Amino acid sequence: MQRFTHIPIQKNTEDFRLLDKKCVKALQLIKENNRNTKALFSWIGYKKKDILYSRDARQAGNTKWNYIKLVEFAIDGILSFTTAPLRCVIEVGFIVASFAFVYSAAVLIKTLIFGRDFPGYALCL
Repeated sequence: MQRFTHIPIQKNTEDFRLLDKKCVKALQLIKENNRNTKALFSWIGYKKKDILYSRDARQAGNTKWNYIKLVEFAIDGILSFTTAPLRCVIEVGFIVASFAFVYSAAVLIKTLIFGRDFPGYALCL
């Protein structure tokens, strides 16, 4: 996600946070349905300080996160904090539209000027 966004997201951090009251209020003002908390904590812009702690192994049960959920979470985060995918789709759309325009112009010119017939095209004049 760091590659696509301009938000400096802290690396190797867990979801466990100790937040100041100002940070909590800033997060409450954000109306997000799919909250990517790691990005939101960085996006609100307050100073951050790492507090190192040892994390014990999971005592009971299994995680509810599978690879599909993790990929969906990553996609939501990327789409929420950057316009890169939208720009990519628009650029590809312009390229495809340009090829289609050139091809249709070539078909039209060959049909009207040279009289060549293209099977499958119904050109009524």
